[in-house]
Formats: sequence, structure tokens, C-alpha cells
Amino acid sequence: MVEAYRRLANNMPDNGLQVVMFTHQDASVWADLALILWAAGLSVSAAWTVATETDAAGLKQGNYVQGTVLLTLRKQTSDEVGFLDEITHDIKPEVERQIESMLALDDKDDPNFSDADYQLAAYAAALRVLTQYKRIEDIDIERELTRERAKNEEP
Repeated sequence: MVEAYRRLANNMPDNGLQVVMFTHQDASVWADLALILWAAGLSVSAAWTVATETDAAGLKQGNYVQGTVLLTLRKQTSDEVGFLDEITHDIKPEVERQIESMLALDDKDDPNFSDADYQLAAYAAALRVLTQYKRIEDIDIERELTRERAKNEEP
């Protein structure tokens, strides 16, 4: 996937964009997505959670996702280096802004978003912060990708 997104990034103009629809509740899958986009030279510039499921008269039960996150991707053009202690402090207000914007849109009497949808939005907000950097401290993206590939190839 890294190579596919890298080719897309390399062939788009500097002011171009890509839109990715993504839905998953597992934090490790979102971490994989962050590595993929970051390694491909893309940054998340915007993210929206869109309600994509309807209540099917009780057919669905449990903590299922009702929305999909739309990520707007742009080429990573910054040479900025991020430091983990600073990034950690930047993520919290970004997540808060994302949640507040969803709460403002949501119908108080008939909510469109579940807790799982707010969780997805938090992951997307964190991606906006993480992918704005060319490098993050001493993280070797190729080593991280190799580790993920090895983990995924285990029987």
C-alpha cells in the first residue's frame, strides 16, 4: 500500500489532493494507516466523519461504527521535524476540536454519531498532527514498515 500511495503522491501536483474513505475501530489499524500515509509522503489536511449507516430497526446491536472517515490527503511538502513530547501536546487540542465540531453538528434529540464514530474522529485528528511532519524524532519509517510487514506475514 505504501508503494501505491507513494506513486499517487509522486504523480499528483503539489497543490493536488486525494480523498480516502476509511472505517475501522482498531487503533493498530489506524497506526498502520498513519505509517502508510506518512511513508508515502502524504499528510492529512482535513478529516470528516460522515454518517453512512442507518438504524435498521434493531438489526445491529453492539458497538458498531455508523460513520466513515473521509481523509483529505495532500503532498507532504514540509521539512519540519516533530518531537514526541511536542506532538503529544498538539494531539489533544486537535482531537478536542474534531469532537466539538461533530457535537455541534449532531442532533441532540436523534444523534447520528455513536461513541465509536467519535473514536474514529479522534484517530483522524491525530493523523492530521502526525502526518504534518517530514520526520518524527528518531523514528525510522522503513524499519517500522519492515516490522509491520513481518508481523502481518506471521502464520
